[in-house]
Amino acid sequence: MSEFCKQKGEQHDATLSRACKSAQDCTPGMGELCADGTVESRETLLEGATHSEEAKNLFARGYNCAQAVFAAFCDETGLDMKTALLLSSSFGGGMGRLREVCGALTGMFMVAGIKFGYVDSKDKSAKAEHNKLIQSLALRFKERNGSYLCRQLRGISDQEAGGKEVRSCAELVEYAAEALDELINQR
Repeated sequence: MSEFCKQKGEQHDATLSRACKSAQDCTPGMGELCADGTVESRETLLEGATHSEEAKNLFARGYNCAQAVFAAFCDETGLDMKTALLLSSSFGGGMGRLREVCGALTGMFMVAGIKFGYVDSKDKSAKAEHNKLIQSLALRFKERNGSYLCRQLRGISDQEAGGKEVRSCAELVEYAAEALDELINQR
């Protein structure tokens, strides 16, 4: 199907992404790309892929660990890809490459917040329940990977003493997405 792109004044195939509301928002000939960036929809990344495959693909394409996990779940969170990538962009490399809490784990927390979080600031029960969920995700992540701190997972803090990478970021991204799928399927 061909659509007229008002932004560029050209005809192009309209393979619209979730981020693009209409052909006016699409770049001619590249319906999966939005005019204001290179953001692709979930459907155009890996059609039929699992969340973990999609997260690994996003990471391999240069998105940070938090972005890869969080954006892989746009279908679950209801966010468009661009918004998901922007929201999670600050958390890669352990919070802006500070090597603190692993970005893949932070991406998990963000999805869990949207799916299972609370909005009533006075609902102490909901807060406690959500904190318990987040703590259980962190514990499970730590048990599986040895830490939830980026610098420890990557062996960065001990490099001068021969520190070794415990897990690659690609493995962590894949695991985070798998664990999220398990959580979502259980609820």
